[in-house]
Amino acid sequence: MSIAPVSAVRYGSDALAEQGQIHVAQRGDTLPAIAEKFGVSATDLAAANPAIVNPEVIYPDQAIRIPARADSARVVDAQPYYPEPNDPAPPGVGGAAGGATGNGIGGVAGAPSVSPGLDAAKQRLRDLEANPPKREDFPGGIFGSFAYDFAKTLHAGQVKTAKLEVEYEQLKLGEPDPRDFVSTDAYEQAKADYQARIAPYQEALGPVLLERYEAKSAQASPTAAKILAEAKRLGVPVTVLSDEEYQKRYPGTGGVTVGDHVYLPVSSLEDGSDTLEHEAMHAILGRNGEIFDTSRPIDERVDKARALFGNMGLNPDDGERLARVTDGWGQSERGDHVQTFVDSIDIGREKAGLPPLSPQQRDELYSLAAIREAALDVQRKSLDGIESKSPEEQKKLLAEAEETWANTAQGRANPPSGDTFEERLASLKGILQRCADEGQFAKFKS
Repeated sequence: MSIAPVSAVRYGSDALAEQGQIHVAQRGDTLPAIAEKFGVSATDLAAANPAIVNPEVIYPDQAIRIPARADSARVVDAQPYYPEPNDPAPPGVGGAAGGATGNGIGGVAGAPSVSPGLDAAKQRLRDLEANPPKREDFPGGIFGSFAYDFAKTLHAGQVKTAKLEVEYEQLKLGEPDPRDFVSTDAYEQAKADYQARIAPYQEALGPVLLERYEAKSAQASPTAAKILAEAKRLGVPVTVLSDEEYQKRYPGTGGVTVGDHVYLPVSSLEDGSDTLEHEAMHAILGRNGEIFDTSRPIDERVDKARALFGNMGLNPDDGERLARVTDGWGQSERGDHVQTFVDSIDIGREKAGLPPLSPQQRDELYSLAAIREAALDVQRKSLDGIESKSPEEQKKLLAEAEETWANTAQGRANPPSGDTFEERLASLKGILQRCADEGQFAKFKS
């Protein structure tokens, strides 16, 4: 995180030196030690490097801006300073939350807020610590004693979780920013170190963050609430992994559904996306695969889709729209993605307080979403990286792409042209690019 980005910073020490005197951090460096080395105050050094939350944790090759001494000309550009909580960056889950404290929990006394998440975590901890169970609030006798002991145990667990949340939110403030490093390799190493430090917190807090996300999303969007409720009714398992562990298992993705089991990184619950709803709908449709089963008559598939959507509390007409625009596709992720794309637009509109789309608009949205997904499917599976293949492989891949495209109603309505290989490839790529263009959906989002 960088509160005050430096203008025109390029990777490399020469570019950074243009901004003023720069010290490239070595292993074991701390802000106090660097301040002593250069003869400046630790306070001034911290002010010149506002992205550094914990003065004791400096990454190797991190670019540290050195302010001028009071009796000399200033050698670095003035940067706005926003005080941040002093994160002690505990090495493992369960360390003391704090650092320099002015409120008993952690953070700089009187510092302006830089993290709503940290503020909320601190307030939850304050509320819990101020309201422990009281024996007089429970009945007398042995059963009252049991109830009181249970309440104390539950409260102790809640306090422990709240303390972990405070530490986690403090640690998040120290996420490395590529602009603060003199090389991309140094940044990548710092990022890996950061993810390793934060992983134990994410693993411990995953279920809590999931529950909180579900409640918040359901409150903000009726569509999200219905999708999440149906997934729960079906017993769809959801596993939240630390970002580090998730990328080891499912690199390059933001959420996956394996069978009907949803796996998510913690970051997907915090980045404002609707990844959980997306993957939950994959799992729901996976249990209702007959909607896309081409061995069944279309009318039967329409009835199944209408019933599913009606039972979920969604518009049955949307179920019919989905079945009809994906007719002939068979059981694949393509059909799911048409619905998840529409869901994303609906959820976004609801969270923004926009009115529902008209039936005519929904007809158009489903039609365009189907064209988009059919085009993306061909691009991903056949044409991605085709230029790097041998001439024989290129011809084979183009033939496969043309066949896949022609096997959809959307492809038959938008056939490629040309007599030579080069002409047909250029024509098909142009058609797919046009059909997958995100710009055509702007009118549905506002």
